[in-house]
Amino acid sequence: MRKKILVLGSDSEGADGDCGRRISSVLAADPEIECIIGGHPTHRGQQLAQEIRATFAVVDVREPRSITSALTDVFAVVNACGPFREHDYTMAEQCAQRGIHYIDMADTRAYVAGISELKTKAVRSHCAIVTGANTLPAVSSALIESLTRDFVKIDDIHIAISIESNNLRAFITIPEIVNCAGSVIRLKQNGHWRQAYGWSESRRLRFPEPIGKRRVFLFDAPDLDLLPQRYGATTVTFHTGLYSSIFNASLYLLAGLKRRGWVKDRSRLASFLAGIGKVFGVLLNTNASGMSILIRGVKDEKNHERQAYLVMRDGISPAIPCSPAIALIKKWVRDGVGETGAFPCVGLLTWDEIKAELLDHDIVVVLT
Repeated sequence: MRKKILVLGSDSEGADGDCGRRISSVLAADPEIECIIGGHPTHRGQQLAQEIRATFAVVDVREPRSITSALTDVFAVVNACGPFREHDYTMAEQCAQRGIHYIDMADTRAYVAGISELKTKAVRSHCAIVTGANTLPAVSSALIESLTRDFVKIDDIHIAISIESNNLRAFITIPEIVNCAGSVIRLKQNGHWRQAYGWSESRRLRFPEPIGKRRVFLFDAPDLDLLPQRYGATTVTFHTGLYSSIFNASLYLLAGLKRRGWVKDRSRLASFLAGIGKVFGVLLNTNASGMSILIRGVKDEKNHERQAYLVMRDGISPAIPCSPAIALIKKWVRDGVGETGAFPCVGLLTWDEIKAELLDHDIVVVLT
């Protein structure tokens, strides 16, 4: 019998809708899965369901009665309905109470850290509640796992992402950037926690072609909490940067103004920068994004350094962030669900399992 998978977010606008539609389309093509698209009764969602031969169900994630009806006989839920706000675990909690497995695409630090509050309910009802099935921390941690198998000690982990115009919405949104720029970030350095500011402490990195040299800036991410816990790393950083040096410089200036309390209306500023971003995207029309991961530690009783670049060359917007959720659902359907509880999507998938969902795209991993 096919497993019923409820996918939320396919009828949304913007990046969330792109991800929801991709996940729905891939899962609907799997002969072991019965895909159900959940959302508001809009033409967009119903039309997609008809196109991919899925079922459509009306779901309001803020209304428990609506959720209860939609969850009947469902094996697992994939939630692509952002934004994911701290302590707002309505859908995840409903699944935990009913023993239904759950995956979401949250990538904000506070939300991912807080999912553990559902652990007791999930264990009691024998289900897995998984958050962070996204580029961060799922893809980044899977790549790190593949690089560190023969390390006996890990000291430093440095992650950076450079985002081109067509992939901006898939990796990060303008409101997220505006919110982080100039805000306090807590990160571990040389074994001690310290405070820094978002969109500061820039670095200039050289990615493999066609990306080339890019400047990246400190940014908040779940990895800053998760990687010191998992690997015992004494220093962990995450940097990101956009495709335009002018755009990056504008955000650096914004961060300084925010630290001084001179910027009050963030929503209006986010709208303004989003407009600028669209203009730059049209003018530059760049297609290459990349992730850099640098590991330092001990291997064979010697200090060792390993670096990997994930290079995305074809403007693949939702493919990378959607790959962990798709891979994990397929793994659960095929092999069953192992660990129960509530936890981030770290250590649940190998890089090979994620990569299997990206074979149709121009993506390469370069090791140095």
